[in-house]
Amino acid sequence: MITFLFQLMIPVALMFFRFNRRPYFIARVIGFGVLFFGLSALYYSPTAIPFLPVSVGYFTYYLLGYLFAFLYAWLCFDMPIFNTLFFCFVSFLVQNLAHHIFELIMRISGVPAGSEYGKIGYLFALAGVYAVIYAVYFFVYIRRMQPEDFKELPKTSTLTVAGTFLLVMIILGVFVRHIRNDLFTASIIAIGYEIYSVILDLLIIGLQFGVFRTGRLREQNAELESRMRREAQYYDTAKANMELINIKCHDLKHQIAALGSMKDESERKSSIDELGQAIMIYDSIAKTGNDALDCLLTEKGMYSQSKNINFTYMADGKLLSDMKYGDIYSLFGNAIDNAFESVLRTQDVSRRVVGLKVFERGGQKCIHIENWCEKPPVMSNGLPVTSKKDDGHGFGMKSILYIVKKYGGNLTVSYANNMFALDILLPVK
Repeated sequence: MITFLFQLMIPVALMFFRFNRRPYFIARVIGFGVLFFGLSALYYSPTAIPFLPVSVGYFTYYLLGYLFAFLYAWLCFDMPIFNTLFFCFVSFLVQNLAHHIFELIMRISGVPAGSEYGKIGYLFALAGVYAVIYAVYFFVYIRRMQPEDFKELPKTSTLTVAGTFLLVMIILGVFVRHIRNDLFTASIIAIGYEIYSVILDLLIIGLQFGVFRTGRLREQNAELESRMRREAQYYDTAKANMELINIKCHDLKHQIAALGSMKDESERKSSIDELGQAIMIYDSIAKTGNDALDCLLTEKGMYSQSKNINFTYMADGKLLSDMKYGDIYSLFGNAIDNAFESVLRTQDVSRRVVGLKVFERGGQKCIHIENWCEKPPVMSNGLPVTSKKDDGHGFGMKSILYIVKKYGGNLTVSYANNMFALDILLPVK
């Protein structure tokens, strides 16, 4: 049992070491260490309990090992039970894969069936094969995964894979290797069984990969859609504010008419100052030919003035007539916010420069946004990685890319001479 438990616990430890730990973690680990050696001493081999039939003894032996590893992960690390089950079964499959690859190598090499654990060469070969498989498991799977990438995994898929693993890999394995071991003594049948087991392990691991990726993509898409809905609602509010501004400006003519009847010079001067401020607000209202873009640019323009950002734009808003208002608000809002965030990092006000252009060229709608950037951005998969630490990190650029793909467009970024540029091409319909 001690050898089998070691083989199981290594991939489990590799998987779970980066997750949050439960209180009194060290005490829990020590307690499981005591149980580890106690269980290994009590159940040192599948036939250690004489009154159990051989098949039941082997099945109980393996099942206890898997149960022990699962309880260790669940009771020592702070994770929901279904997530723990999911990642435990990934680890179990990796151990099972390593076992069958090793057995396949031994069969092809002509090593006879049976225990060879007393031989140094056999143990070195065993350790070498397991080390290679576990290293691939760590660098290909675990290093690409972050605990915050997901919150909930599909429970039905997890249980289905878990049940498949238990039924096929344990029950079938016990039957072939121990109940009908006369079949297993034939080298061709044994090699065929090991190849079959390796393929089945790889298929189920691939399915687990799919479950994980599907769950993560589902969460990201749900978050993107939620953010876009909030941005659409925000646009409605901003549009209402714009209408109030227009009403206020429309009332200026009545205020101007009232100036003629004022006799008090100080009152007249105060009213003129108020009118001047109102006119400045009206001058900042964008007029691109697209209501959503006008609303957004007006809002961002007022914000840029308060932050000493030189924000300029030349935009033909009519080109965006085929886009939903919520998508326009989300696309340009996230892009401009990212540019503002970048220039605000510099203390030199003269370098707080952000420019936007929307124009048509060669049958394509072109969107170009550039801003001063002191340092080259950190890139990942062709996109800049955010420096923000909040829970919504990275969703701004993901939202932009989501909308660009939605309208069949392309997105590229570039950096040269301390200027960061975002270019979007959308087909003209």
